Parts: sequence; structure tokens; C-alpha cells
Amino acid sequence: MNTQLKARIFSTIVIISLLVSAVSMPARQARADNLATCTNCTITTSGSNVIYTFLQSGTFTPSAALSVDVLVVAGGGGGGGSSSTSGNYGGGGGAGGLIAQSGIAVTTSSYTVTVGTGGAGGVGGTSPTKGSNGIASSIAGSGLTTISATGGGAAGSGGSSVTAGSIGGSGGGGGRGGGAAGNGAAGTSGQGNAGANAVNTSGSYRGGGGGGAGAAASTGTTGNGGNGLASSITGTSVTYAGGGGGGGATSGTI
Repeated sequence: MNTQLKARIFSTIVIISLLVSAVSMPARQARADNLATCTNCTITTSGSNVIYTFLQSGTFTPSAALSVDVLVVAGGGGGGGSSSTSGNYGGGGGAGGLIAQSGIAVTTSSYTVTVGTGGAGGVGGTSPTKGSNGIASSIAGSGLTTISATGGGAAGSGGSSVTAGSIGGSGGGGGRGGGAAGNGAAGTSGQGNAGANAVNTSGSYRGGGGGGAGAAASTGTTGNGGNGLASSITGTSVTYAGGGGGGGATSGTI
């Protein structure tokens, strides 16, 4: 039997992929249970891999020393609030930071998996507020240098005065209002990209988009958030950690 355990983490998902060659599906499932246990997880299969999925924080405990691959994505930043005045728009929240590492050695200790949540959106109205940063996601345990992705940056608000986006895994976009454009914020190196400044072009007013794991937010007049990164970690290609679109007369895209 050839076994290779691969642990992978997302902002709302933790995935551990166990490769077991030349055994039937039920045997694969049983051997996965024998080689590792987890709390707050669901176990599925994809090809020769057994997938452990966490939708909330939990623990992962190997029953043997194993080598794991880890993907960590933090919670995204909250969007900025807007006032009811035309031309005042909040920015888009930055994506949660994304970290991918491979060949990480784990032992029979219990590893703590923290699943970060997204930041709260800003409040709209006469005195709009910016959003809140997302919460970090991480995996930590004995002999392992903690792998922690930074929460996405909050977006700036749009009102009679504007606020800038906040630095995060990917940066939040700036708010637009009162004739001014708030600045987008930087992302964290190796985890994400910058949010965009708000758009202050007549006829195209809008908040700046939040940065994504794959690209910075658009610096044009669209207010689009930055692209995420595709991964086939579950056996199907899925894009993770895209930035939020800035608010406007026509919404930016996520």
C-alpha cells in the first residue's frame, strides 16, 4: 500500500487528501479513518484520495508520521458602507490571504485547524462606516511552524468624507464620496494583492475593488475586485480568494 497524506486548509474548508493505491473505495475510507482522525470534519473521496473537509474549526490527528500539503485561505474583508447620496460608494473587501505549502511533516500529535470568518460589512446611512478585516485561518501543532493566512482587508466607506481600504491578506478597496477618492490598501506579500483606489471620474463614480489572491483589483473605472486563484485540490478546479467589487451606480463584480 502506498500512502501519502495531504492536508489542505481554506477559510471555511480544511481538506486532507490521503492517497491509497490499488484498494477499493470502502477500504480507502476505512484506512483513512485508521491513519488520521478529525473533529468537525466530513470525509469523502476523489479518485485515489480521501478528502477530509472542515466547515468550521477543528482538529486533525494523524496516527502515523506523514507528509502533508497545506493550503490556507483566511476570511475576506467586509465591504464599506455607503450613504444615500448619489456618488457616494463603499469599496470592496479584500480576499483573505492564501498560502500554499507542500511536504510538511506532521506527527501523531493533534493539530489545531482554525477556520477564519469573513469581516463584517460597514454600516450605510448618513454616517457610513468602513468594513472590518477578515479573520486569519491557520494550522498549528507540535513540531509545525504555524501556517497562518492573514484576514482580508476591510473596504473604505463612501460618504461626505471617505476612508481608505485596510491592509490585509489582500487589500481592501477605497471608498468614494464628497468629491474625493479613498485609496486602496496593500496586500500581504506571498498571500494576496492590493485593493484599488476609488474611481473619481465623472459618470463612473464607484468604490475601489478589493484585491484577490491571483491579481490586484482593477485600476480602471469598473470597480472590479481582483481575481482569485484556481485549485484542483478537491479533484475539481475551483477558484478561491477573489476580491469584492466596489459599490457604484452599477455594481462592480466579484
